[in-house]
Amino acid sequence: MTHGLLISSRTLNKLHRKRLGKLKSDPQYEKYIHFRNLYNKLRRTAKQNYYKDLFEKYQYNIKKTWGVINTLIGRTNNKNTISDIFNVDSQTITDHEQIANEFNNFFTNIGMKYANEIPDPIYPHTHYMQNRRQVNMFMAPTDRHEIIKCIDSMKHKHSSGHDIITSSLLKDIKCDIASPLTILINKSLQTGTVPNLLKLAKVIPIYKAKNKELLSNYRPISLLPTVSKVFEKIVHKRLYNFLLSQAIFFPSQYGFRKQHSTIHAVHEFVDDTMTSLDNKKHTLATFLDLSKAFDTINHKILLNKLNWYGVRGVALEWFRNYLHNRTQYVQYNNKTSTTTTMQCGVPQGSVLGPLLFIIYTNDLPNCLSNCKAILFADDTTLYLSSSNIEQLYISTNIDLQLLDEWFRSNKLSLNVGKTNYVLFTHNETQIPENLNIQIRNTVIERKHTVKFLGIHIDAKLNWHEHIKFVKNKISSAMYAMRKVKHIISTRHLLTLYYSLIYPYLDYGITLWGSTHTTYTNKINIMQKKAIRVITGANYNDHTEPLFKKMQLLKLSDIHTLKMAKYMFASNKGTLPSPLMDMTTINSSIHTHDTRNKNNPHVHPRRTNTASKNIRHNGPLIWYTIPNDIKQHKTLKTFTYKLKTNMLNKYMQH
Repeated sequence: MTHGLLISSRTLNKLHRKRLGKLKSDPQYEKYIHFRNLYNKLRRTAKQNYYKDLFEKYQYNIKKTWGVINTLIGRTNNKNTISDIFNVDSQTITDHEQIANEFNNFFTNIGMKYANEIPDPIYPHTHYMQNRRQVNMFMAPTDRHEIIKCIDSMKHKHSSGHDIITSSLLKDIKCDIASPLTILINKSLQTGTVPNLLKLAKVIPIYKAKNKELLSNYRPISLLPTVSKVFEKIVHKRLYNFLLSQAIFFPSQYGFRKQHSTIHAVHEFVDDTMTSLDNKKHTLATFLDLSKAFDTINHKILLNKLNWYGVRGVALEWFRNYLHNRTQYVQYNNKTSTTTTMQCGVPQGSVLGPLLFIIYTNDLPNCLSNCKAILFADDTTLYLSSSNIEQLYISTNIDLQLLDEWFRSNKLSLNVGKTNYVLFTHNETQIPENLNIQIRNTVIERKHTVKFLGIHIDAKLNWHEHIKFVKNKISSAMYAMRKVKHIISTRHLLTLYYSLIYPYLDYGITLWGSTHTTYTNKINIMQKKAIRVITGANYNDHTEPLFKKMQLLKLSDIHTLKMAKYMFASNKGTLPSPLMDMTTINSSIHTHDTRNKNNPHVHPRRTNTASKNIRHNGPLIWYTIPNDIKQHKTLKTFTYKLKTNMLNKYMQH
């Protein structure tokens, strides 16, 4: 707001007062309208120039660029805002140092609190362990080259632990510290010792939801010394590769594993459910919720499991020392708490923590006698299919009792109140009355829609709820983009599209994108509106040239590209093992020397629902891709060539 604009603003106010009560034909009224339009034009230009200068100033600082964009669209991050007042034991606390100490006590004791409330088990945790490995893990020494590569793989961050060393600083001095770090880490691996200073965590409370004045509505993020992450990355690589070589991981564990993702987990579940429905069966799925799963891990049980899987000798001592005497303090508004020792759990924010957690829960499926399990970290889903609904309920209840016993044996706390189930069936009239699912004599709520790893799945698998969710997200994004379209450049509007709209179009589209176009048409229209906003086009301009100009794919082509990438990964054998069974090569079904013998077989289906499944729809899309594109060896070049082929088909101006 310049000095000249301020003067013009006062003049505009005077003209506004003079035109009050006047007719539109009055000279005073006309003078006001003319001056108002000129003033608004100048103010808009000044605003554009101001933000243009800001974006140029921050063009190499993505964080500050996003700060400007978020200010413009009115988006604030509530996760970073923490209350100044807290209620603890019916008392109001405002002193920052006391709040820091209360947070620290809460985070330190919550794991033991939940663990102590778990009833005594019938069996020890060893009851569920199978196939003890005879091969021992060897902690191979590291070298300077691996250390530098490890530091290079770290993200540029300006946050730090108690040592005030950031990853950005570590990257700048990597060549100078690589040799000493190599000596330190090799000494640690040889002796099975982890320096205590590397086990001290600075904990930052992050707001989750609901009442901001309750400690329980915050989760702890551990900021460990950056050097400790180098230690952990080196050990993580050795442990992960060892577990992989020994085929220890449960196949349907999709969390924290290479080439495994949330959408892969959803694909396995949806494929099994759709196939069952196509075979006139019903599927009952139970979605379980764990309380403070990472915080309640019992160190003794974890070490026993590592030993069982082959981590023994000095390697086991290293993990024992890593878990022993871990300390933390909480930082709250520049005040720090006292330092306390963790008795259980693995630090959230560490490199090794997630891997140790999936090792801890790896034997969970061994307790089941009927159901299949899909795991993604602490998200556990059980499901079972049968043509007999009554038997479905009986078998699921049996397995839930067995699973509850496994949780007790492993000191994990099941949140029964947040656990629910969905019955997938084409015929609701077949469901007998008085059937229910129970855990510990508590009846579990039946739902018709559930959010499973970010995808809203309804009992009919028609994707109505998820499409509604996507529409709402895009609608909010469109409001933000329209709000700033006259202020920021096309490049930054495109940035907003990729951050606020595209993730919702892309995620899970291999599932919901196959549904009838009647359901996806509104999303298609909204995407076209977005491209017109980005390019400054008129509301009725044809959009294909605009998509081509901005190198963006239409919704239908995003779906085709994602499906094609899935099929490419299947052909290359890089999908998780449970998903590899979805596609079958024609040559494995018949011996005829046809031109499609090396292409995937199109599975027959009985129902319209199954025709939308990737098992059936994926091969059909694969057949439409030109052979010269299918023959590319890497996913990157395959994706680039296929996207280019699609864009070239769009109309020119």
